[in-house]
Amino acid sequence: RTAAGPWFVEFYAPWCPHCQQLAPEWDRLSVAMRGKVNIGKVNCDEAGQLCSQQNVQGFPTLKMMWEGESSAYKGPRDLDNMQSFVEGMLTQPRVIADADQMKQMQKDNDVVFMFHGSASHQAALARVTANVRKMFMAGRLGIVREAALANELAGSTLKVPSLTAFKDGQVVVYSGSLGSDDQIREWLYAERFPLLPEFTRENADSLFYDSDYLILGILPTDQSSEAVSTVRNTVRDAAVEYQKWHDTKAPHSSTTVRFAWIDGPKWESYVDRVFRIPRTAWPAVVIVQSSEDHFFTTDIRGQKIEVSKMGVFLAVRAALDGKLTAQSTKSIIVRAAKSIGRTAVIVWSFFFGSMFSALLTISGLVVLGYYLFVRTTKRSRSNSFNLVKAD
Repeated sequence: RTAAGPWFVEFYAPWCPHCQQLAPEWDRLSVAMRGKVNIGKVNCDEAGQLCSQQNVQGFPTLKMMWEGESSAYKGPRDLDNMQSFVEGMLTQPRVIADADQMKQMQKDNDVVFMFHGSASHQAALARVTANVRKMFMAGRLGIVREAALANELAGSTLKVPSLTAFKDGQVVVYSGSLGSDDQIREWLYAERFPLLPEFTRENADSLFYDSDYLILGILPTDQSSEAVSTVRNTVRDAAVEYQKWHDTKAPHSSTTVRFAWIDGPKWESYVDRVFRIPRTAWPAVVIVQSSEDHFFTTDIRGQKIEVSKMGVFLAVRAALDGKLTAQSTKSIIVRAAKSIGRTAVIVWSFFFGSMFSALLTISGLVVLGYYLFVRTTKRSRSNSFNLVKAD
C-alpha cells in the first residue's frame, strides 16, 4: 500500500466462483501497482454492513475509492484492462501550451476543464486539482498560464483566476468561489457529463443515482444514420430547452435532471424488460426516477411521449410537477420483497456481521415458519383436506 491516496477495492464473497477466478489477477494487479495506488479487498461475508453501505449488489464489485468518492469498474477483469483503468484514473492535469493541445484533450474527452491563472494563484489551482483528482477527473483538467491563449480558447476575456468547462461545443464558466471546496465540487458534478452522453455500463450508476430524473432517448441505431442523428439531435434540443428553462425559471431548484441516449438494439432486452418498450415502439423517450423505482413513458394526456423538442420538454416539466402517471420497474410483489428484504438484511447483518449469514438466517426463518404453519394446518385440518406435499 501507499502512504496515502486512492484505493482500488474488490468487494467479494469467498463462495463466489467469479471472485475465485479473479483472485490471481487481483494479486498480480497489487504487485503491478505497488507504490502507485492502494489495492484492497473486502469480504462481504464478514463486513456485510459496509458492503450494504457501498451498494454492493453483486460479486465481485470493483471500485476506485478516495475520500468519499467512488467510481465503479465494469470492464474486463484481466490485469491489462484493470491496470489501464487505474492508471487512467490517476492521470494528472497537464499544462496547455497551445490551442492544439487543448483540441486534442477535447477530442479524447467529452468534457474537459481549464484552469487559468498565474503562478500567484497556486492556492486556487491546488484546490481545483484536489477536487478533480478526488473525482478521478484530473486527466481532464488543462492548466493555461497565458491570458491570450486562455481567452482564445474560451472565446471571451476570462477573469484571473478562472475555471471553465468545454462541452457540447459550448464554454461554461464557473461563477462560484475558488476558495470553496463545496462549490467547486458541486459545479464539477453538474458539468462532468456532456449534455447528452451515451448510456453505457460504465456510466449507468452515475447517470441513474447522481440525478433525480434521467431522461433516456431510445435510439434505433440499426436504422439509417440520418434517422438516428435526427432523434439524437431532437433529444439534445429538448435538453437545451430544459437547461434554458431551469436557468431562468428555477435556478435555485435542487432537483437534478440529466439526459442521455441509449443504443436500442444493444440494450433491447433491458429496455423491453424494465421499461416495457418493445422494438416496434422505437424511437421512444422514457423518464426515469430511480430513487422511487419509477418511470414515465406517457405524457399528461396519457399518450406516448412525443419524440420532439417540446414534446420531451413538456413531459419532463409535467413529471417534475407530479402530473404524469408513473409505472414501476418492479412488480408489486418484488417491491414489497425489496423493501422488507433490504431492511431485514441490514438489521440482521448488523447483528451477525455478515450479509451472507444474514441471508441464510432470514431464509431459514422463512422455511421454519412455513414448516410450522404446515404442521399446524395439517393437525387442525387433516380430517377435512388432503395436503399436497411440496418437494
